Amino acid sequence: MNTTPSKCFIRSALLCSVGLLMAGHAAAATLQLTPIGTHVNGPPFNSSAAEIVAHDRKSQRLYVVNALGVRIDVLDIQNPALPTKIGVIDLLPYGAVVNSVAVDGALIAVAVEAAVKTDPGSVVFFNRELEHKNTVLVGALPDMLTFSPDGRWVLVANEGEPNTYNNFGSETNGPSIDPEGSVSIIDLKKGVTKATVRTATFTKFNDTVLDPSIRISDPAQPVMLDYVNNRNFSNPFDFATTEDLGPEGLTFIEAADSPNGKPLLVIANEISGTTTIFQLNKL
Repeated sequence: MNTTPSKCFIRSALLCSVGLLMAGHAAAATLQLTPIGTHVNGPPFNSSAAEIVAHDRKSQRLYVVNALGVRIDVLDIQNPALPTKIGVIDLLPYGAVVNSVAVDGALIAVAVEAAVKTDPGSVVFFNRELEHKNTVLVGALPDMLTFSPDGRWVLVANEGEPNTYNNFGSETNGPSIDPEGSVSIIDLKKGVTKATVRTATFTKFNDTVLDPSIRISDPAQPVMLDYVNNRNFSNPFDFATTEDLGPEGLTFIEAADSPNGKPLLVIANEISGTTTIFQLNKL
């Protein structure tokens, strides 16, 4: 049985899943994506310098996961045509790899992998002034996190990736350790400094016949509305240019929250280390 979700394919600088993001905004034939601004991280390139991106509508900032630098790069997009780096959040004191970032109001949450990736990871909280507020332990290899709409909860997907498979390289790496995947639920009801954590595991469902109403394969086929690539294929590729390669994360900014009053799509490109802003226009 095929348990891999269907995927639209994205090459280089984007896009194929606008249909899911823009549902209810316009018919497929009435949308056009236009690149309007790009921020380029410096060398070395091809090194995971832009992976996941989150948007703060009040300050009009983007928070971009820079896995290479073990940090969050903070970009000002009050002028979306000229995204400008205005700060960084150094995560090296809290772990080895930055995997995800989310924003709710003045609170920034960052998922950080432990130095030994099979150990419990952390979610690290900062305020809008980039000051550390709290760190809480979650499951192994927290790979994605998000705030609930009311801001009370932070949900964390802990991937639980093994260090090796089938004891490969055990002579030097030791035996394979495969931590359980889990979901951590962080409660912020009493404030970020008094956050509490509960972690849900799925051991109970091992070797269990699931209810047939639980769909584990064959999701609805997404619709590709547009495809945009801002690379010039007639020129040799140069990492130092603003051409994008390897989209890893995206966030959609509704017109009401956008600095220019237009719906925007922001893409973090892992290989080229670029963060590019696209404007969605009705035709």
